[in-house]
Amino acid sequence: EKNLETELVLRKKQYEYYLSELYARNNHYDKFKLSDLCQIGDGLHGTPEYTKNGLHYFINGNNLVNGRIIFDTRTKQISQSEYERLKIDFGNTIFMSINGTIGNIALYCGEEVALGKSVAYFNIVSNKIDKLYLYYYLQTSFAKSYFQKNLTGSTILNLGLKAIREHTIPLPPIEVQKQIANMIHKFDILSNDLTTGLPTEITARRKQYEYYRDKLLSFKKKEM
Repeated sequence: EKNLETELVLRKKQYEYYLSELYARNNHYDKFKLSDLCQIGDGLHGTPEYTKNGLHYFINGNNLVNGRIIFDTRTKQISQSEYERLKIDFGNTIFMSINGTIGNIALYCGEEVALGKSVAYFNIVSNKIDKLYLYYYLQTSFAKSYFQKNLTGSTILNLGLKAIREHTIPLPPIEVQKQIANMIHKFDILSNDLTTGLPTEITARRKQYEYYRDKLLSFKKKEM
């Protein structure tokens, strides 16, 4: 387990290096504003009408974890009618947290959710950009540095939609974008995926250790 954890640390460093390095090589390509490539907005600036045992979830930035939308016991539920009132048409979409915690990312996979104001959505409307290419770009040191410089607020930080829309991204040909995204995706799975990567192997070894520890250190009570 210790060896696997050491390897995981190294793989994450490798992932972060190549993530920025592969995008750094694209600076000679034409740059486009994100607003030219995506419809960008955020969720409800207010409080919806919550309900117990609702059919839909109202999510915020904390629900965006490791590229997925995660629901837990703290996630609020809303009724069908409230969902219909608040829903936004998503499709080729990426979510990012923009209030409090900045920069959590998730890919939209058809979940019927309503958004709070701490979640921004990127509905890709241009065929000039690949979804995974944008997904990984938003996690690079270049994007994070730009977002950090444009934060507002003192106690609770906020990244405004105007700053996001104005940000420019270099775009190589679409096939090159896909090649870059696929390369990074392999590192991502190895370093971060909870179902097939090193984190899964570490969890399995920990369970194995606990099983044999309990089995070897359990003794039958001697009968008198």
